[in-house]
Amino acid sequence: MELNMVGILLSAQMFGSVLSNILWAHLSDFVGNKRVIQFSTLIDFIIPFIALISELTQNSLSYIILFVLIGFFISGRKIGKNNYLLDIAPSKERPKFISLTGTLLFPVSLFPLLGGIIIHYFSYQILFFATIIVVILGFILSLSLSEPRNTNIV
Repeated sequence: MELNMVGILLSAQMFGSVLSNILWAHLSDFVGNKRVIQFSTLIDFIIPFIALISELTQNSLSYIILFVLIGFFISGRKIGKNNYLLDIAPSKERPKFISLTGTLLFPVSLFPLLGGIIIHYFSYQILFFATIIVVILGFILSLSLSEPRNTNIV
């Protein structure tokens, strides 16, 4: 991959993020944030497969598609998670919920380090397959989320 592709890939990711906000806003408003979380997780499931294909083919178009999907996923994850948290948190407790979530998600910030270790000692393919397994588990866990709009949380 050429160095000049960096700007194109970053633009593709931003394009995916901006474009997906239309979809996520509609889903969030009319279907619920549980579905936003689930649909963004399904997109996250596709990303490692596209990454594997991109690595094998070294095709610029597959990398662009990959980064558009990454933009879709990142935007959906943020919108779904943040809005779901606001939906389930009682209004007086929202600041506590938000700060506690930030604290509890600290271990997630170590995942890039873990990914680097996996790549160093194994391979990208192993990392992608591990990612697929973790995403499947995350999707399964998302099925147990309640839809806050169907309950009376205030």
